[in-house]
Amino acid sequence: RTRRAVSRAKPGTHPDDLPIRLDAVSYSVGDSHPLFRGIHLELPQGRIVNISGQHSAGKTTLLRLVAHQIFPESGSIFVPAHLRILFVQQEPQLLDRPLLDNLTLGLSAVKEADVQRARDILRELGLQNTLDMLDQEAAGKLNQDLDKWVKGLTSSAICLFCLARAFVMNPEVMVLQKPFLPFQKETERLLMRLLREHVENRGLKADPATVAERRPRTVFFSSDEDETNFADVVWNLEMVGDEKGGNSTTIVRASSKAS
Repeated sequence: RTRRAVSRAKPGTHPDDLPIRLDAVSYSVGDSHPLFRGIHLELPQGRIVNISGQHSAGKTTLLRLVAHQIFPESGSIFVPAHLRILFVQQEPQLLDRPLLDNLTLGLSAVKEADVQRARDILRELGLQNTLDMLDQEAAGKLNQDLDKWVKGLTSSAICLFCLARAFVMNPEVMVLQKPFLPFQKETERLLMRLLREHVENRGLKADPATVAERRPRTVFFSSDEDETNFADVVWNLEMVGDEKGGNSTTIVRASSKAS
């Protein structure tokens, strides 16, 4: 079911120089609607990619393909195997677990430095109420059942909390479905700044002194409009009809910010 591309890199190529590639990728919706046909795309690691386009063009499908949530019918998608991929869908997902367990989900072992970094991330996102509850939980003063502590969060705070959890995990490839949609412009600008720091520092609130020891960070995110002022690369999805006027397929036009 899965087709993994084999790297054609020359011997001695550094793993950080291996690109993310979509080679002749085709995918259909249901049994008959060909959404993508033979897509070819290549991206260096360490970029922020905006996947944009009109409604029903296939933005979420392309995100899920990149994140290996679904797989192409033909062709292959190559993400270097040593890179961790995290897909964050638009609808918030929380575990029926204590707050700290939710926040550090994805870490193999939680150390004190991880907890401090998680606190720094919550503070950057303006989630002071969540920080207070984290302190209460550590002191044994907070009911650890999900339906108890989550009542202290607004719907927008829950969305921010899920993004904070993604930053805490610090994956090499972060794939976000419409991350800015629930928020006002001020919060959107904040998230853009933090995503940029995540890429440039190879981890939000990670030690800047050890940035060279970490792998590049790459971010894919979807939106209804081109975020050309923020993203390094835009993959714009455009629906086109076939010559007989039948079902439309989607082509992807890639553009990069001028260097």
